[in-house]
Amino acid sequence: CPDPDNDGDGILDEPDECPNEAEDRDGLGDEDGCPETDFDGDGADDVSDRCPTVPGIALALRPECTGCPTCDEEPPPPEPEPAPPPTYEPSPAPSGPTVFFEVGSHVLRGTERAALFQILEALRSRPGARALVEGHADFRGSEPDNAALSRRRAFQVIQWLVLRGVDRSRLEGAACGEAYPAEPNDTRAGRRANRRVEIRSSGDLRAGCRALRF
Repeated sequence: CPDPDNDGDGILDEPDECPNEAEDRDGLGDEDGCPETDFDGDGADDVSDRCPTVPGIALALRPECTGCPTCDEEPPPPEPEPAPPPTYEPSPAPSGPTVFFEVGSHVLRGTERAALFQILEALRSRPGARALVEGHADFRGSEPDNAALSRRRAFQVIQWLVLRGVDRSRLEGAACGEAYPAEPNDTRAGRRANRRVEIRSSGDLRAGCRALRF
């Protein structure tokens, strides 16, 4: 005997207009036995059509109407282009040893004693020389916070040198914040390299750095 409902959709084959395709039972034209993907024929599939029983504005003209005949919504503005990553320009090499710091800290660590004493000996060996002590930070945190942190770092090194006999008049200080990374900030090692104080020959203050006032 022939199967009275070959596609198993609950509609017998004799009245079923699509006896080999099961009705989708989505509540739209379910009585004919055929699955409908776009019941109103407006080009918007029934799943996403907000007006599935009424032909809407062509999707090519107003896709934001999603199959409805009227649409009061304005098309959404285009997504802004993502900002390009900041250009990495390496800081010029310092003229003396570099002192490094922990995240968010201006405290001098014992591991930096060797660098600090190298700076001290260099200044003692050239009693007439002046030095620029530059504080720096990595890019984490706001620019004002990083500027303040770099200022504290530079001052901490200056204070350490003065307490060991270096005349303060020989030392200039500068807070550079995050303006002059020594390495890219996208790695842990790079960020560590940027949390630093550099010793440079006294000279013009670099753009983006602020002089320390004692």
